[in-house]
Amino acid sequence: MARVRDELVKASESIKRALDKAGEDAQKAVEDASESLHDAGEDVSKGLDDVSERVSRLADDAKDETKETTEHLRNDIDHVISDLDSLIDEATDETRKELEETRTRLHNARDALAGRSSGSTGEEEAET
Repeated sequence: MARVRDELVKASESIKRALDKAGEDAQKAVEDASESLHDAGEDVSKGLDDVSERVSRLADDAKDETKETTEHLRNDIDHVISDLDSLIDEATDETRKELEETRTRLHNARDALAGRSSGSTGEEEAET
């Protein structure tokens, strides 16, 4: 019976050592997983910062391009208005009315580009 008890004590000690080792291994695995999760979180944070910076740059570029395109369009409209003014001076009454209407629409388009929504220009008001 003493021999059985000795074997059971040794088995119990062996189980305890195995459980302690398993606990240590599990603790190490948890620490490793925690560190990996932390590193992954930092990588995601850096990635989001990079994406945010890229989107911000794209938005700024789009604003600049829109401003440039608007300015070119405004200049083109001003040039056409100038050409129409010359044609109006040379045109017959009927043609003059068509050209004046076209000029008014171009003024309105230019004003819309500038954010104004008035239906007439200062020049038209001076003519009436």
